[in-house]
Amino acid sequence: MTLINCTPHAIVLCGRPLLASGVVSRVTEHASHIDDLDWLGGTVPLDAVLYGEVVDLPDPRPFTYYIVSRPVAEAVPHRLDVVFLTDFERDAGGQVVGARRLGRKRVG
Repeated sequence: MTLINCTPHAIVLCGRPLLASGVVSRVTEHASHIDDLDWLGGTVPLDAVLYGEVVDLPDPRPFTYYIVSRPVAEAVPHRLDVVFLTDFERDAGGQVVGARRLGRKRVG
């Protein structure tokens, strides 16, 4: 079985490092500005975001799983080879340092 990391950064899964593959799968976004929020003496733009198609996701291969972001996995629930990190490990400061499991979008 092969795991391919299609995120832009190295990850740690079950205590083992997995480097980024160089392929970064993403979901396109289409944003429309809807408001400006007042915050700490300035403004923060607020957009309505519509998610589009998945880009740069490799085709399925036998015995291969692609680790992607959760939004990518959510966008392709029919792809049983597309998984995301879950059950995160955190350091004393609360920062994520790894994951203990992989997840797949549940269909149905």
